[in-house]
Amino acid sequence: MAKLLFSLDGNLLGEYPLDKPLLRIGRRRDNDIAIDNLMISGEHAQVMSIGRNALLQDLDSTNGTMINGVRVKQHVLQHGDIIMLGHYQLRYWDEAAASGNPVPVDAPAVAPEADESHPFSRVWPSGEKAATADASAGRLYVISGPDFGKDILLNQAVTHLGSSDMPVAMILQDGADYRIQPVEGGESLTVNGRPLAGNMAGKPSLQLQDHDLIAYDGIKMEFYLAADETAL
Repeated sequence: MAKLLFSLDGNLLGEYPLDKPLLRIGRRRDNDIAIDNLMISGEHAQVMSIGRNALLQDLDSTNGTMINGVRVKQHVLQHGDIIMLGHYQLRYWDEAAASGNPVPVDAPAVAPEADESHPFSRVWPSGEKAATADASAGRLYVISGPDFGKDILLNQAVTHLGSSDMPVAMILQDGADYRIQPVEGGESLTVNGRPLAGNMAGKPSLQLQDHDLIAYDGIKMEFYLAADETAL
């Protein structure tokens, strides 16, 4: 099981297992990790557990949240990541990775180089198709928009939708399960016509079902749990 190691100036203050869907961090006493310091916002950040993945989200805090020295709004945690909140440190510790048996769906350490203008630049490098991809993986098939007919393989732990400067959502893979989580800027995102923007406030991500319709900014895609040659 993954956990957060909470420390200040090298002194361990506590260990917090990620054994529930949502762990909240902030100055308010009702947070799971309550930090009584004025540099910490009342509701500063949260960690969502989605299958074997852990997603850190900054909750529009005043002083921000840092991961390995970089300020972030959202970040899929990797073993050994260091979260900085003011002078306090939270180290993400993944027991499976620490024991030398990392789970097979870890997100890649380095994202592929992106075409900044492309609506799927964080999914595929420009021009790359899914024709040679593993047929057992889930897919998105673009049914309207500038990339009509594009076939997108979902073979990473985290697949980003939208351009790098205007992200819309993340699709998180856990084995055969795929969940979609809006990000800041994804207010136009819908699944089967229903808006998902409310999920950014900490509600659970939505598990995708075969043939779900995902739409945003004039683009519509259909989700397939596995390749369906009759549909593609």
